[in-house]
Amino acid sequence: MKLRNTVLIWVIVLLMPVGSLAEPSLKKEARHTAAIAALPEVLQQISRPGSFSGWQPKAIQTQGAISNEQIRKEWVQGIYNWLCYQQNSLTGLVESFDASKDPYLKDQAATYDQALAGMAFLLMGDTKRAQKILDFYQSKWEGKGFYNFYSTLNGRVGLEWRRHVGPNMWLAMLAYQYTHITKDKTYLSLAEGLCDWVISLPHYNGGVAMSDVDEPNIPWREIVSSENVIDVVATLQMALEFVDDYRKEVFYRKELEENQKFLKEIAVQPSGVVMRGYRPFIDGLDKVAALDTTTWLIGTYLPENIFSEFGVSTDKMLAAAEKTFGINLRQGRGYDYTSKEEADKAKRDRICSLEWSAEMAQVYWLILSSSSNIFVLKEEYQEKLTQVLRGIDSFMQQADGRISYPYASVSFQKTFSDGWFTPHSTTKGTQAGSVASTCWRFFSDLWNPLRLDQPQESSDFQLQINPYQEPKLEKMKRAQYKPSALTSEGLTTAAWLNLNKGYHKKAKQLALQCIHLYSKQALEEQALKASNGGLVRAKSATEKVKQRIFSYPSLNDVAACWMILSKTEPALEEQAKSKVLRKYSLAQVWDPRGFFWSVAAAFEQ
Repeated sequence: MKLRNTVLIWVIVLLMPVGSLAEPSLKKEARHTAAIAALPEVLQQISRPGSFSGWQPKAIQTQGAISNEQIRKEWVQGIYNWLCYQQNSLTGLVESFDASKDPYLKDQAATYDQALAGMAFLLMGDTKRAQKILDFYQSKWEGKGFYNFYSTLNGRVGLEWRRHVGPNMWLAMLAYQYTHITKDKTYLSLAEGLCDWVISLPHYNGGVAMSDVDEPNIPWREIVSSENVIDVVATLQMALEFVDDYRKEVFYRKELEENQKFLKEIAVQPSGVVMRGYRPFIDGLDKVAALDTTTWLIGTYLPENIFSEFGVSTDKMLAAAEKTFGINLRQGRGYDYTSKEEADKAKRDRICSLEWSAEMAQVYWLILSSSSNIFVLKEEYQEKLTQVLRGIDSFMQQADGRISYPYASVSFQKTFSDGWFTPHSTTKGTQAGSVASTCWRFFSDLWNPLRLDQPQESSDFQLQINPYQEPKLEKMKRAQYKPSALTSEGLTTAAWLNLNKGYHKKAKQLALQCIHLYSKQALEEQALKASNGGLVRAKSATEKVKQRIFSYPSLNDVAACWMILSKTEPALEEQAKSKVLRKYSLAQVWDPRGFFWSVAAAFEQ
């Protein structure tokens, strides 16, 4: 269950769990094309088990001048180029969505997406780019989980200041996969710290709660997500391969058993459906089904072990998922986020999740790759894999040597009735590229990120990728570290500059735009800051103090914009003062001279 993004409509993504570095001069708009030798049509022939022998491409001739191996290499190179293009060279964060016109998603990096991108870089042999991601989070570590989103531009907390278990476990999995592949133990302490934090959270029927912090209307500490629990199980299975302290090993095994108990007794139903979660103090079992709980469960335990663990065969579990979520596409097959009943409840037609469809494709690939003789109908699964990959690849987007996949088949549609929306389209009306969808399509017939089973040695699997060259683009990226025009920070900074230059009309326009876009988020940050102790008081603005205050960006910027409005027109002063004192009293603004000041206190004086 992707509860990490499910309550407020303005939260557009995902674990889970997505903003643009696009510039018109670069012609970065996503578009469907057959530029790489009719790639979408050919991919269906090569994207099957057997295309790789071990971890080395196997050349199988196709009709035409280009072999499967060559096409596959160009496809992987295109995905690599796109991920590099999305990565900010200063913060190391990878922008989750490409070219969406939604201002909330611009320059946003979902923690879940960072884990996937880091794993993709590892598989492609570019460990330095994976290190950049891990270095960012290591520098932010304070003994608690990380937030769901960060800004790619400055590393501050992004559009979601929640910290959920799922994204943090995926980050820990990245650290363990990095250690397993490179034999470098630099990030083991980070992974163990995340495991220790999760173990400290509340548990219900063995399953860990979603967070250590509640929101005013959302008791995250009292909600158990099946998806998050599966993430914990997958992570602890990896952790036990590296832990060298006996007491900690016992500690981890006990936690693993408790979460497995939750999956067996609560989440997995006799019908083969895996429920989204459990809300002990609300209504008990969350009876809405979600596809990723099924695919990740199978990926974590492996198809041949599902029956012995849960008393339900993998075939039955997949049949239930296919019946509940399967949809026919113009080319091939795909999978919706929800059942038809839930889609009707959300008042929408069926849509295809590219990410979740790729996860389903990987389950088929795992079955076909299994040496177990329990899967007697492998030919049927081969056909299903082909149909799903054909459906996914029909949405492939290519531009300037970069390849990506959108988050869903339709822009700005609600997923679950109580859930998030898919991203807006681009300014050209096409789909916004998604890190999650692109990485899962890359993994789907190559590698299982939920296990450490393979590869054993880096030399056995790393794909040969040409280093990404961006001499002209790099200069443009550095220029983009100035606040983006549509972020709260960018609007507020521009409003201050215009006010200081005497352009009051422009300053008022920018301040009102910031208030209109971010006031709702500012109110929620005010409530969260109040629950975390209120104003941050310190004698000096250390880096730690700065980060604490900057973690409420919309609150600070909206209050500052009310102050700017009061300066543009004297008639607005009382209204602005009333708004700030009643709603945004905890806002604090950084002064370039080296200190923070309270907006409410400034109005009172």
